[in-house]
Amino acid sequence: PFSFELKSEKPGDGKRTYSQHSQHAPKVTLDITDAEVHRRTGFKTRDHLLTYVSVVCNGDISKIMMRSTVLTWFEEWFAHFEFKYGRTITRLIDLKAEYGPSVMDLRKMIQDKYSLEVGARDRWPTYVSHEEDCKLRKSKWDEKYGKFDDKKSLRVVMWDMTNIPACAFSDPNMNRITYSVYYAMNCFKGGVFVQLCGWM
Repeated sequence: PFSFELKSEKPGDGKRTYSQHSQHAPKVTLDITDAEVHRRTGFKTRDHLLTYVSVVCNGDISKIMMRSTVLTWFEEWFAHFEFKYGRTITRLIDLKAEYGPSVMDLRKMIQDKYSLEVGARDRWPTYVSHEEDCKLRKSKWDEKYGKFDDKKSLRVVMWDMTNIPACAFSDPNMNRITYSVYYAMNCFKGGVFVQLCGWM
């Protein structure tokens, strides 16, 4: 049974009080079914969701449980994913109706979670080392590019340009700059790479 309770008030002049729904039972708990997790967030199971959170926070329990609202730490992460992937909730006012805290508090919560995710992305190396690439890739590549111990072993990084579709801009200069004859559409160009082990 749920026994955690947090009573808090938003900072202010002390004359006004704000309902933070801290006395309400959680909307989602760790008992949630995998099917419901998949339906609402896109994660295949609850364990997949928790693994992602653990990786984002680098296993730091204080970051995992850090909260910006009176929701439980699991509620905050679940609400973040539910809003982020837009499977069942696409607007902040819908998120407020489902979970309780104000739109301002929910917006801060989402920004805090995004900050953790961006921080995790920036911590990871842009490229895997040549040794890691050789160990993680399929053995068929060793025949073509050599093993790690070989002096003439090659480190392969394949580059490509990808397109991000855009609308047809009303500004003629922007329309001309973004139009691609190859894709026959207005689009933004972005560079992507992949190594033989699949690191992108």
